[in-house]
Amino acid sequence: PAPAEDVAKAPDPSRQGIGTAERPSPPAELQKLKVWEGQWVGESHIFTSEMGPESRSKSSHRYRAVLGGMHLEGDHDFVVAGMPMQGKSSWSWNPETKQYQVVWLGNMSPMVFVYSGQFQDEKTLVLSSAFPFKGKTVTETITYVVESPDRITMNVRNNMSGEMKPRAEETFTRAMPAAKEAKAR
Repeated sequence: PAPAEDVAKAPDPSRQGIGTAERPSPPAELQKLKVWEGQWVGESHIFTSEMGPESRSKSSHRYRAVLGGMHLEGDHDFVVAGMPMQGKSSWSWNPETKQYQVVWLGNMSPMVFVYSGQFQDEKTLVLSSAFPFKGKTVTETITYVVESPDRITMNVRNNMSGEMKPRAEETFTRAMPAAKEAKAR
């Protein structure tokens, strides 16, 4: 066939689905994390451990939906043993394992920490991780309790010392109460 006939027989790209795929929407499970969005202030208590001495400090946290609402991103500032700690977190939902996943990285360690878990009830999210530390594997759990739209508590426990013990606790309070924040938008 002549070249003109080839072009005439070529499939129409508009009928091949190019650009017609729908953008996936965030999973419904991420709606439970919406309460985290916004600016938070807190009181942080770090317990004495192999990582350092006990410390207490003010903290600040900012969470926002990113990447089309598929993830929640957090920026964190507090003090550990007198040193400023900055961290970043990325929160998501894994539909294959049916678990929330949180990736944590900070300025005090080159390691990335990956936690996964589920809501135990409507208000309690329990995440766990296992990571190497000084030649052993440490198991750690973080429990978040959403006490209200304006208050969340967090407790961290790990077996760094050989038995599960408290590592950190914190109470977050929304910097601007949720009702005022909604009006401001």
